[in-house]
Amino acid sequence: MSTHPAIQGIEFDWFASDRSGNIALFSTAGAGFVPEGVISSREEHQSISDSFETPHWGSENIWDDYAQLGIFVFDWALNGGPYMLARAPTKTISEQLSAKLRSISFLPKLKVDFQSCTSISKVELANDT
Repeated sequence: MSTHPAIQGIEFDWFASDRSGNIALFSTAGAGFVPEGVISSREEHQSISDSFETPHWGSENIWDDYAQLGIFVFDWALNGGPYMLARAPTKTISEQLSAKLRSISFLPKLKVDFQSCTSISKVELANDT
């Protein structure tokens, strides 16, 4: 697993679920590691991410927009990782959004619980199902 050339150097947001069924957005900051299956379905991940209303786009408050949707947010630490918890959900995710995210052809299911994680390492990402 590495930063794929197709997304290296660009901000790329992708999604995963945890063993409890929660959903998180992972923001690569142009250098974060991404599971290979996400690369093959990157257009789906990007399309869904682009469809969100994000009134705080361009500011650090962007994470609040995702938390309002019921999504955990993990941001890649610029010093080489890991992904760090940026926001926990402030609302419950809607059934419609949950179904939309679960319809992605490759949505990694990580063997962690987002509610108890403050960071997610490259090793934990490699252990997806």
